[in-house]
Amino acid sequence: MTDLWVRQISGDTEHACYRWYECESGEQGSSTLSVMADRWPEATLTLLIAGADCPSRRLAFRPEEKRHLTRLIPYELEADLAQEIAGLHIAQGSPMPGKHSQRQSHTADNAATDEIASEVVVSYIDRRELHSRITELETAGFDVRHCYAEPLLLPATASCWILRLSGNQVDICWGTGAAASVDLSMLGVLLDSVLHAPAAAGATPPQSLQLEALTSDELEAMKAQVLASVLVQSWQPEVVTMLLSGEWDGICHSRSDGRVDKVSPAIPDLRQGGFARPVRWQKIWRPMRLPLYAAGLAVLTFVSVTLLETQLNNQRFRSLQQDIESVYREIVPAGVLVDAEQQLRAQLGQLRGDSAGGSVLALLDRITPHLAQNSQVSINRLSYNGSSSATARSELQLSVEATSNTAILQFSEQLNNGGLQARAQNMTQSGNRQQASLIITETMP
Repeated sequence: MTDLWVRQISGDTEHACYRWYECESGEQGSSTLSVMADRWPEATLTLLIAGADCPSRRLAFRPEEKRHLTRLIPYELEADLAQEIAGLHIAQGSPMPGKHSQRQSHTADNAATDEIASEVVVSYIDRRELHSRITELETAGFDVRHCYAEPLLLPATASCWILRLSGNQVDICWGTGAAASVDLSMLGVLLDSVLHAPAAAGATPPQSLQLEALTSDELEAMKAQVLASVLVQSWQPEVVTMLLSGEWDGICHSRSDGRVDKVSPAIPDLRQGGFARPVRWQKIWRPMRLPLYAAGLAVLTFVSVTLLETQLNNQRFRSLQQDIESVYREIVPAGVLVDAEQQLRAQLGQLRGDSAGGSVLALLDRITPHLAQNSQVSINRLSYNGSSSATARSELQLSVEATSNTAILQFSEQLNNGGLQARAQNMTQSGNRQQASLIITETMP
């Protein structure tokens, strides 16, 4: 996988331009983010941020404070910052040995004892700024592995300070974790402030100042500022100039295997805390979050609508069942009710009959015209027996009443002439009316 070091050199968010260094080949240049993404898809990046955007400083702490260092650092910085500390992302490097300091012992003789104080390098940047820069690169498909403040990477020592001019900005480093960035016109002011407060800056008089720039004109301009400073006149270090072969000269030191020397663990990596490099599953998850959220919302909506429709349909079904049971009880007031719909269908089937035999409706349909012609005859009750496999006939038994037996017999004769088999039996007299049972069957072909 390609390993790149990059630094944004254009503030245009739509067409951001980056200075880049390809570690394996040592090739360097500058191009827009889209061009880089096309050339090195899914490359691993080390992002550098200008010192003006990401200041750094060294803080001393006692051994007993090491455990709570992460919580203490913001309070150490808060007094010196104009910005709200909550809006900053603060990164710290590995603790490193500091200078000897004296403290008063609590022994009986109250003697002064020496202890070695530790120091930690701290870098801080606006959270929104860092989030914007990292998100832009990750959206383009890059894996931002590390992120450093650029001045901290200058290979300076306490005896040999490095002042590097890039554009109109000077990065100055006077030891591990001791660095700053300043406009070229303010370089002399910065050097003089270090002279007047060396302890606060963690600086000691250097033996030499190494000035670095890409052109001779830039070197001369920076040298003039340095020589005019009170620091040089007071400490009188040797001023050395060096022309750089490229933008990354002196920052990236390539080994024979094409890799860049590892950065000291004392240098804070901004990819920590809330901006820690995501693990593999997080890299897969982040670009899929919105589609998965949308799919989850769609599924949730579908399930909710389905449950709502099911609930409404259940209510309609229960209401319909109650209506069916009410109708059944109107038709069949007595008897066991198990399944009203099924019982009604069974009874309706009995009334309709089937293709093999007759039905009560068919018989009544044939009897009704003859009954209408005999106004003297009335029906009190009827019963119906469907056709059986033995007789294959349907039988309808009528309890009729008429003014005379003659009227009953005439009605029976009309039914026989109409193609039915009708016979009257059990004729009795009830007052001035005659009653009889009339048994009617279909004539089978």
